[in-house]
Amino acid sequence: PSNQGISAASNAALALARGEFVALLDHDDELSPNALYHFVDALNQNPEADIFYSDEDHLDEAGLRSDPFFKPDWSPDLILAENYVNHLMIFRRSLAVEAGGFRGNFDLSQDHDILLRMSVKARGIVHIAKILYHWRTDVYRSEERRVGKECRSRWSPYH
Repeated sequence: PSNQGISAASNAALALARGEFVALLDHDDELSPNALYHFVDALNQNPEADIFYSDEDHLDEAGLRSDPFFKPDWSPDLILAENYVNHLMIFRRSLAVEAGGFRGNFDLSQDHDILLRMSVKARGIVHIAKILYHWRTDVYRSEERRVGKECRSRWSPYH
């Protein structure tokens, strides 16, 4: 099969999922050892909620954590300007399907797109104010520099 993009892959995974909830995370990042415990605890305290998200930080190749991101509680206004939810986000699979799944024309911002569409229908959105997700930083650092330099040179009026 050919590569059809992140949204197509995410929709395929969504179709295979059988659980009530789905979590979005990258293949090389890490969850804290107690991440699922805190999710279940939040779910038990908010059984009607459909979307849950946690705080996050970065993890380098040596295992050192840095750059904690302590996110705000849900804000329907702020989310329109910035996807501060990102990872770790866990949501009801049925809500994602009802919202139409991931849309290919939003690849690279597909998580934000589906979050916006789900948030309109969600019965509750809960911020778990704990760092439960650790982004790998060194894995992409050289690629980010290369892509960032290309973008700056292409879009900057000063080049």
